[in-house]
Formats: sequence, structure tokens, C-alpha cells
Amino acid sequence: MENRGKSIASMALGIASIVFCESGVVGLVCAIIGMTLSKQAIAEGGENGFNKAGKICSTIGLIISIIGFVVVIACAICTCAGAGAAALSESMYY
Repeated sequence: MENRGKSIASMALGIASIVFCESGVVGLVCAIIGMTLSKQAIAEGGENGFNKAGKICSTIGLIISIIGFVVVIACAICTCAGAGAAALSESMYY
């Protein structure tokens, strides 16, 4: 149980990555650090329940964070394109 601290930290960061997945960068960073700590803990002392939970929660948080980040970028692109098209159509009438 030498790696119990890393195991618990990976689980906590995995849960945090799910909680903060909509904030984009915070969820992504938590997920990456959680996965790294989980892999280190497994390499040091084998797999236990905390490691599994950390790995699973971090993976879910990473996937949700990436999807959320892509959605935010897509919305920003659509908003800018819509604003540009509106500005262009208004300038055609003047």
C-alpha cells in the first residue's frame, strides 16, 4: 500500500474531471493528471480499487471534456460565421 496516496489522488482527480468537464481546460487537466497518477500507481504497486476508479473516472472525464471543448469551439465558429454573414448582408443594402 505504498502507492495509496497516488491511487486516492488519481480517483479524486478523476471525479474532479467529471465535475469540471464543462469548464474545458480544468476538466481536461484533471483528467490527464489523474490518468498519469493512476498509471504510476499501477506501475508501482499493482492495481487496486482506487486505481481502477481513478482510471475509469479520468477516462470518462477526458472524453466528456474533449466533447465539451469541441462543442464550445463549434458554437463559437457558428456564432462568428453568423455574425459575419449578418454584417455582410447589412452592408449589401447600403
